[in-house]
Amino acid sequence: MLRLSANLSTLFGELPFLDRFAAARRAGFMAVEVQYPYAHAKSDVAAALADSGLDLVLVNAPPGLQPRDRGLAAIPGRETEFRDGMELALSWSSALGNRFVHVLSGVPGESQSRAACLEVWQANMDWAAEQARAEGVELLLEALNPTDVPGYFVRSLDDALALLGRLEGPNVGLLFDVYHCARAGEPVVAQLHACAPWTRHIQIADAPARGEPGTGEIDWKAVFSAIAATGYRGFVGAEYSPRAGTLEGLGWARPHLENS
Repeated sequence: MLRLSANLSTLFGELPFLDRFAAARRAGFMAVEVQYPYAHAKSDVAAALADSGLDLVLVNAPPGLQPRDRGLAAIPGRETEFRDGMELALSWSSALGNRFVHVLSGVPGESQSRAACLEVWQANMDWAAEQARAEGVELLLEALNPTDVPGYFVRSLDDALALLGRLEGPNVGLLFDVYHCARAGEPVVAQLHACAPWTRHIQIADAPARGEPGTGEIDWKAVFSAIAATGYRGFVGAEYSPRAGTLEGLGWARPHLENS
């Protein structure tokens, strides 16, 4: 049985954001995650979380202030903005009991060398990991597929593992996204096994359209078996766009939901 977390940035979009917490609990989810909660009052989100009795397991650090930003960790010249965003994410995590912060690395400009971006990324992540340790928070790195996010700094799961190997401390790990892995043409089951020592959180969506499991090309029986075989015991985040409503698309999840 999987421990499922509902990503409230993609599920229950039929409802106002603060109502999605209770809806997730009624549907049988044990936990939730949110990409960017920062447009809402922290106290309102805390109240919705407490009233629902759910755990918050993950938020993303802010992506940046410019419309096309996809994170700042590897972007030279924006270190101050990166640190401000990390401090915001950690303050939310501290207030809401959140465990993981996904730190997006960004899409460097064509004029920026990989070596220069790597130096900035290293310094930013070393600093962020130290701040996070003080709050009991773990930082996660994710590879985004090149079709959806061309030029993203973390180019593959192998790239992500190499980058994580450069960081010191126990509070950094991998966010394994099954959708991005499949969309990048990587072997999902083999990579689940290869990445298991680094994997701290898993997210799922089918490919290529990022719908719920069963709407695309991924062999979910094999994927779920591989997750179990690796010994992973964390939450699996449902981060997909429902094809015809959230509740209508939860057939795949029924065996794993608390009230099923």
